[in-house]
Amino acid sequence: MAERATTWGEAGSPAAAGLGSTVRCRDSEGEHLYTLVLPANAAPLEGRISVASPVGRALLGRAGGEEVDVATPGGVRPLTILSVRDGGPG
Repeated sequence: MAERATTWGEAGSPAAAGLGSTVRCRDSEGEHLYTLVLPANAAPLEGRISVASPVGRALLGRAGGEEVDVATPGGVRPLTILSVRDGGPG
């Protein structure tokens, strides 16, 4: 059985975040690792965030090295995307 290669898209790489991707990012509180999932599978305390959440929507389609501003109830939260690992929709 062939194994599927999984790579990290570092800054400057074309790898873009999508459903199932794991995104490493940094904000004013430090580094975070998020896996983008469907709303029914979200568990924010475990690092699984919904693609329908403010952070999830901001990360979709983005690649390592990009900066995004996330509108949250507490105000705008800037995030720097450090890398993206394609987990695929599984």
